[in-house]
Amino acid sequence: MVTVTRMDAGRRLAVGLRAVVHEVPVVVALSPGGARVGEVIAADLEGPLDVMAVVRLEVPGRPRSTFGAVADGVTLILHDRVKALGLPEAYVNRLVDFARRDMLQQARSWRGTAVPVEVAGRTVVLADDGSGSAVSVAAAATALREQGASRVLYAAPTATAELCRALQSLCESRVLLREPDLQETTLVCDPTLAQTTTEEIATMVRRSRSSLPAINCV
Repeated sequence: MVTVTRMDAGRRLAVGLRAVVHEVPVVVALSPGGARVGEVIAADLEGPLDVMAVVRLEVPGRPRSTFGAVADGVTLILHDRVKALGLPEAYVNRLVDFARRDMLQQARSWRGTAVPVEVAGRTVVLADDGSGSAVSVAAAATALREQGASRVLYAAPTATAELCRALQSLCESRVLLREPDLQETTLVCDPTLAQTTTEEIATMVRRSRSSLPAINCV
């Protein structure tokens, strides 16, 4: 097992990304831990850092009841799971509405005073710390596609085989420290970092923007 911090993972992933990214990308963090990874990648590739809030759709109080995810402008529903869980359409719609509100509030908190970066026509690196589920990452990648990103690349310390399959038609490439079919695994571990707060994420986003030339924002 290989143990790395999120910042070390970001440095290593940036090296791999340089082989497939030949222009200044937009780096979009998928989770609080992903913001730590993404900040390092953005600094190394000299691109802006943004965030993508994703809220999973699941039945409250029911473990393993995830049936989709809501990202920026995208609702991804696993209809087979909805059928298997026996969820009425009206109930699903209510859960989607709640998730959209949570997603928008989370995105505003993470960005702070910063505004979204325009991704249309840009290469986007979707950065995570390996904690994202297949449905969450797929929803985020779908949202970036619908916003007009020319290329989407997924960068994380590791990913499950299920996640990699979900991204086959959504991402041009993935950059991982360890592929899912390798026996040796990568564990992200920050002994001194208990939790990345919303304030810290907003600071990382603001700090990334302040050192760059003018960027296109929505």
